[in-house]
Amino acid sequence: ESEKAKELILAQSENYVEYSQSGDVVKGQEKAVTKSKYDEDVLINNHTEIWASYFDLNEMKWGFACCHSMVKNSYCVGADGTSVPSVRKRMGRAKRCK
Repeated sequence: ESEKAKELILAQSENYVEYSQSGDVVKGQEKAVTKSKYDEDVLINNHTEIWASYFDLNEMKWGFACCHSMVKNSYCVGADGTSVPSVRKRMGRAKRCK
């Protein structure tokens, strides 16, 4: 608001704007919509949910809720992917280097 007030006081602007008697913009420069720096609600690689819609407490990692994949650029395998943690338990986890 203070930016608009300065512009009106100085009466210097390249933009054509019409104001009503109450001071609202009637025609001309509309209020710009604030946009995020990041893309939001973007579905990638056949996923039906967005990235970080699922959090695995055991792995402490974010993933996709549709297939429980925790690899961001993975292709969605649907409901089949939700059974992967049980397969991991049966196969055993790889030992980590210390």
